[in-house]
Amino acid sequence: MNSFVGVDVHQDKCHATVQNEEGETVKQGYFQNSPSGFEQFFDEIDEAEVAIEAGDAWQPVYDWLDENGFDVKFGHPHKIRIIAEVKNQNRL
Repeated sequence: MNSFVGVDVHQDKCHATVQNEEGETVKQGYFQNSPSGFEQFFDEIDEAEVAIEAGDAWQPVYDWLDENGFDVKFGHPHKIRIIAEVKNQNRL
């Protein structure tokens, strides 16, 4: 089964949400922006398409994910935020 992961990257910490093919959230949480933090969060995820913000602190996250075989895509932080806001407004 393929998973889809969205990662909000900050200098010290990251927040990620993992969804399955049906769009159900299967994992969500914060982790350190470090190799040990990435290992801990992605521990049980074998295969995934990952979207990360192309902000200031993306490099370590991208490098680790790429080295560990994840399919990584970048998103413009402003455009990702707009999409999230529109989706949240539609849920209200």
